[in-house]
This record gives sequence, C-alpha cells and structure tokens, in this order.
Amino acid sequence: GLGDVYKRQSYLIFMKEIKGGIEFEKKYIYKALDVISSFHKEYYGKKECCDIFKLNHYTDLDYKRSRRLLSYIFKKFDAENRNYFSSKGLEKIDDFLKNIHIYRKSLPEHNTLTHNDFCQRNIFFLREELIIYDWELACYQNPEHDLIEFMMFEAHKFEDDEVRKIVKYFKNSLFSAIDIDMKKEEYSRIIEFNILEYIVAILDIPEYCTEKTKSANSRINKNTAFRKRLESLKKEYKNIASDIITINSGVRI
Repeated sequence: GLGDVYKRQSYLIFMKEIKGGIEFEKKYIYKALDVISSFHKEYYGKKECCDIFKLNHYTDLDYKRSRRLLSYIFKKFDAENRNYFSSKGLEKIDDFLKNIHIYRKSLPEHNTLTHNDFCQRNIFFLREELIIYDWELACYQNPEHDLIEFMMFEAHKFEDDEVRKIVKYFKNSLFSAIDIDMKKEEYSRIIEFNILEYIVAILDIPEYCTEKTKSANSRINKNTAFRKRLESLKKEYKNIASDIITINSGVRI
C-alpha cells in the first residue's frame, strides 16, 4: 500500500544521505561473511532460482565468447598492469584470458545465488543487524565470488595466514551447512578461477604483486583517475557489468 511505498522511499533517501562507509573491524568481517553465506546455503544448487529471480548465469560458451572483449579491456591498461603485477602474474593472467572457458569447464558444479557486488559500500549496519543491499547484479555462480570480492577490500588488514584462516572459515561454514565435501585441488581451482576472474574484471587485487610493486599497487588502488578510466570503459561497452562477462548467448564477438 501507500504506507509501504512511503517507507521504501524514506529508506532510499536515508541510504542516499550516508556518506562514505564504515571501517570494518575484524569481527564485522566474519559477521558479513556469515550473513552472505546464509544466502549461499539457502540457494545452493537450486538453479531454478535463475528463473525465479531473473539471475544472470553464464555458461562455458559465454566465457569462451568473452575472451576477446576481456583481453581488449585488460590490455587497455598495459602500462598500469606492468606496475601492478609481476611478470609471472601477467603470464598467468594472459593464459587465463586465452583459456577462461577451459578454466571454467574444469570446475566442479558448485553454484548458488550470489550478490556479485559484495563489498563494503553495499553493506549497512542497523544497530547490530547487518543489511546487504543493491542486489541488481545478483548472479548464479560460485559462492567464492562473493568471498573473493569482499576480501579484495579487506585483505590488507590481515597477514597472509589470517587471510587463509578466513577462507577456511568461509569454506567450512558453507560446506558443513549443506553437507558436501570437495577435494582440496578442486577447491583450489575454484579459488584460483574467482581470483583471476576478478583480476580481469576489476583490476583491484595485489595477489600477484611482487614486494617492489606493492607500494605502487597501493597508490593505484587510491587513484581515482584510474578508476574513472575503468568506468569509462564500462560505459563504452554496455554489455559489461561489474563482473565484466555479461554477453548474451546469442551475441558473437
């Protein structure tokens, strides 16, 4: 009714007035992962939610068709990339761009409803309750996509061992709830795929940086001009959403 519309409008106005975001403490990082994981658990393996919620869901063929576009966009930032990644990292990324569909095909079936833009700016705390909003890019894919995207904004707060503990916590929480198991090598491939996919989509991760480029990487992360260049590319190629691969099956590249 009219009252519900008014409440929604008030909520949207309220959200619009929020400036910046909160600085996540470690305890909130675990809480955020618990909340998004509850969605992953609820819809794990339920492909019918693609039709119910009109979700994006990409096939191996979609990934294969995306290669030229992804490569073109990544190479647009060639100068930045050479500062941003080690030579070994760039070789790995290049192989991924050429064979992304093969990487994808090698993964075990492991999909669910994901937010697909899960980061600090889309999380709001109301007292002790955590609210996740802006689900317009929701996708049926690996739940680890949400984990990787979130940790790209938070990993700098932790030592490497702590990051590994968080990944393990996320995995154990999800797997125990839905009662599945997976070989270590299979899960490693899932993590690798989602990291590499995020790299070629957002260019926002220090995973392959050498020690010498970490300071440069930090500066690039804060460089709004760099981000604006990426945004201009996204506008130029209207098929690109935040995960970059939004090519309909009927489109040939």
